[in-house]
Amino acid sequence: MQRLFSIIQLIRLHNCIIAGAGVWVGAYLADVPHDNIYVYLTSLAAALACGAGNAFNDFVDVESDRINHPHRPLPSGRIKLFHALVTAFILGIFSLITAALVNPIVLIIIFLILILVLFYSLKLKKIILLGNLAVATAGAMPFVLGGLTSAKTSFFTLPGIWVPTAFALVFHFGRELVKDMADLKGDTDSRLRTLPALVSPSVFMAVVTAVFILLIIMTLIPLNYDWYGIFYTYIVILLVDTPLVLLIIYLWLSRRKKRFAESGSIFKLLMVAGLVAFIGGKI
Repeated sequence: MQRLFSIIQLIRLHNCIIAGAGVWVGAYLADVPHDNIYVYLTSLAAALACGAGNAFNDFVDVESDRINHPHRPLPSGRIKLFHALVTAFILGIFSLITAALVNPIVLIIIFLILILVLFYSLKLKKIILLGNLAVATAGAMPFVLGGLTSAKTSFFTLPGIWVPTAFALVFHFGRELVKDMADLKGDTDSRLRTLPALVSPSVFMAVVTAVFILLIIMTLIPLNYDWYGIFYTYIVILLVDTPLVLLIIYLWLSRRKKRFAESGSIFKLLMVAGLVAFIGGKI
């Protein structure tokens, strides 16, 4: 049981669930029938790919995690490195098999996502901002996958899947920047060239603030075009944009590593609120 719990921590099960839910929301917004079996399969494939990426990334990051996240399964010794690598491989293979049951396009995208997270862990994360963009791209793809589960969808129409995809891209990019500040000590010791390691705290916070201001502006654009119902308006303003503004102000005032690390859970809640806003906005 302890090993199972450690594996759940390794793959970040909650992140996998959010990735799978993103596929469902993408399918819903693209008018894919709710009883389409391919939505189930694509959602599972996305969740498995997410778990594979997390396990492999922890395998590569074990040394920096001894400083940044010593409680995680690998640096704490609760899971062996070999087992983490096997877990990543098995989840990756099953994500491809599951995607192959849907259609060739979904299979290709899942394969590209796995390649992207592989190169991210091995190379891209060492390149300033490019690693952040790679993770943000992978995080935004579940919405696209959801729209590709059926040929008879409004895939290419606005707002469809493109609005949440754009939101997710910017959101994940900003969140990855914040995580870089939280992991600054271990990343610096591992010679990773992240933004907070190269600029002053004020410049870094200015960049983070600009990214999230862009996101807030983007969330308000649908209001002008009446793309979503009133439920979207209330959720986005009250449960996404307002907490986001307060969080940025809080980080400006504190600027402590611990505060940046603690903000991770808040960002996950904001992601869930965003999913709810899109679902409710289309009712």
